[in-house]
Amino acid sequence: MGIFRRVAKLIRTQNELEDRLLLHDARHCFGDYEIDDGTGLELRSRMREVGKELRMLGEFSS
Repeated sequence: MGIFRRVAKLIRTQNELEDRLLLHDARHCFGDYEIDDGTGLELRSRMREVGKELRMLGEFSS
């Protein structure tokens, strides 16, 4: 897979994770979750991983 395709895929993944995290946080704020199941932490962790990979690809292509 070319570097530009990989970056595009990572950006799509990052956007999807952000959307899911926003929805999760909104539900949590409105009391839809009584017990935190770790979803928020997992989404944030995955977003950090994707961001790190995007930064590495950016350094590679420079």
